[in-house]
Amino acid sequence: MNQWLGEGMPNVKKVPQKPPPIGQEFNTAADQDNFCIIQLDTVGDPFIRKYEYTDPNLIATSKRLTEPWFFSGRTVIGDFWFGSPEMTSVLLDHDLHSIMQVVKRKYWPRGMPRNDVIRSLGAKRGNHYTAVKQIEHDRPILVCSYRDLKPKAIVSSCSTSIPSTKIRYYTDRSG
Repeated sequence: MNQWLGEGMPNVKKVPQKPPPIGQEFNTAADQDNFCIIQLDTVGDPFIRKYEYTDPNLIATSKRLTEPWFFSGRTVIGDFWFGSPEMTSVLLDHDLHSIMQVVKRKYWPRGMPRNDVIRSLGAKRGNHYTAVKQIEHDRPILVCSYRDLKPKAIVSSCSTSIPSTKIRYYTDRSG
């Protein structure tokens, strides 16, 4: 969210849950190697944008942000706003793998209800539960839940590795 500072700003929105609640809202893609925003998509722009007629809004936004990397085999990591099994499937259609947090129940994969995945966790921090769901063309989606301070759920098209008995927590010791 870009804070509104007076007059003349196009696409001004009010989003109460954002720290500056009035301003311009953007969806972004960033590179984890150089810590820079490399794609920017405005929210509330009145112009017709690519994929808007063929895809729901969220999927159209994701496709615009990741289009330069279609068919590159890269991995997209998204926050809970983007996370859904449908999004994972769309990205796989374009040869992009993904790892995303899923928060909303309506986005949970059929046959893997949120309550079952969360209920399968133990009460102790570090407990985890993993399940695999096959989607069309025998493509697997990995669903993983784990307990940190509260339960978290992740949906991914990346393969699993060997489970470890060690849990590592990293802290910044420079300060």
